[in-house]
Amino acid sequence: MSVIRTLALGPFAAVAVLCLALSRTDPSASQGRPSFAGRWISVPPQEVGAAWCSLGSPLTLTQDTQSLTAEWVSGSRSHAPVKLIYNFNGTERRNPELNGAAPFERLTRAVWKDQQLVLTTVWARENPGPIEITDVLTLTSPDSFSGEMTSRFIAKVEPFKDSTRTGKCTYRRAS
Repeated sequence: MSVIRTLALGPFAAVAVLCLALSRTDPSASQGRPSFAGRWISVPPQEVGAAWCSLGSPLTLTQDTQSLTAEWVSGSRSHAPVKLIYNFNGTERRNPELNGAAPFERLTRAVWKDQQLVLTTVWARENPGPIEITDVLTLTSPDSFSGEMTSRFIAKVEPFKDSTRTGKCTYRRAS
């Protein structure tokens, strides 16, 4: 009955109803999720050694309703580009890693927790073993976001065995 009434109102009303229905299927639009899209630069910490983040700088983030893509140039010895894609629905994604002595994969996934974006990356390394990194990103203003990082070695050998490292960092929008 409501479809017949909508059609009776004319084509513009039908299009408006369709657009409204489609916008309700986008979880980020209906929940007002922040966008981290843009080019970012890490802000130096106030004290030496106070910050460590798993994301590089400068950092380019692109975001759509399904995923976040993070790109930067590695600071490792090869200085190869890094591109990690995080699925918002929590499913795992495999990303090739070319910055080590041998190629390996980084496994990524993301979930929203209220207005925070939780990124999980697992470096699936053979030696000394995998590392699980969790970054919790919070947009603090339109021009900055903060990150809290926890890395956990899942290694079976010392000195890496079951060790954990934490850090906080801040990024500002590049001009």
